[in-house]
Amino acid sequence: MNMPYQTGDTAFVAEASAFTQTSIPCPICFGKLSVTLILGNGESQTVECEACGKGCYGPTGTASVYKATSSVRRITITGVMEDGWEDRWIVSEGHSTYRLSDGNVFPAEAEAEARRAVLMAEAEKQAERNMESNMRGHKKQMTWSANYHRQEIARRKREIEWHEARLAMKK
Repeated sequence: MNMPYQTGDTAFVAEASAFTQTSIPCPICFGKLSVTLILGNGESQTVECEACGKGCYGPTGTASVYKATSSVRRITITGVMEDGWEDRWIVSEGHSTYRLSDGNVFPAEAEAEARRAVLMAEAEKQAERNMESNMRGHKKQMTWSANYHRQEIARRKREIEWHEARLAMKK
């Protein structure tokens, strides 16, 4: 099998990722730290925002999300490899490896740039799906939280009434 690259050659690698972490204003509370839920009976209930909440520290007004990023990197090939499955690999500085069958390694920067644009479009779609899924989960969590705290308030009120009744019996 003919290897298109040799040690010492320069190549260009197109890369994209949907998992570059960044902070944005919270898309649920918009930095207000709380949200108002409208219950099925029309009653409103304000609760702390759990989308930007950080565990026991409470809401921050910002959310950590993953955005799409892409780049074209110029590499100098320091080695070439073939495995037993007819896959061919190149190795660059820092021992990074790139599988040629992935189609992201090119001899010319213009070709790599065109591939980067395609990869970036795919990464942007994935990042959007990830954010929608994450926010959908946070919204469900907030309704569960509101229900939990309302139940606890009702239970505590019943306990107070019971204890007050016991004190009234002592008089």
